[in-house]
Amino acid sequence: MHERKIDPDLVQAFINADLIKEDSYKNVVFKWKENGELIGANLQGTREIPEEKRLHEDRPYFKKVLPTTKEATNSGFNITRGYPEKLYFLKHRLIY
Repeated sequence: MHERKIDPDLVQAFINADLIKEDSYKNVVFKWKENGELIGANLQGTREIPEEKRLHEDRPYFKKVLPTTKEATNSGFNITRGYPEKLYFLKHRLIY
C-alpha cells in the first residue's frame, strides 16, 4: 500500500509553531496567519475516501478551503530548523 508521508519531526515542528493541527475528523488544518493573526485555513484529509462516497470522483482525499479574504488565499508559511541540509516545498492547489 502506498502511503503519503512527511517527516514526523517536520510535522512536529509545524505543530509546535502553531501552523498545523488536527481536527476532530483527523484532517490536517493548515493555518494561514498574518502577523500572528489567523486569517484563513484549509483542511486536507488524511484518509482515502472510498470511490462510492467521493463528492468528486477524481479527488480521493477530502479538501476544503475555509472562508477568508481573496487577498489571503495565497498565504502560506515557512519554517527553518537550524542550518537546513534539505528543503521541502509543500504546495496545495485550491480548487473552486
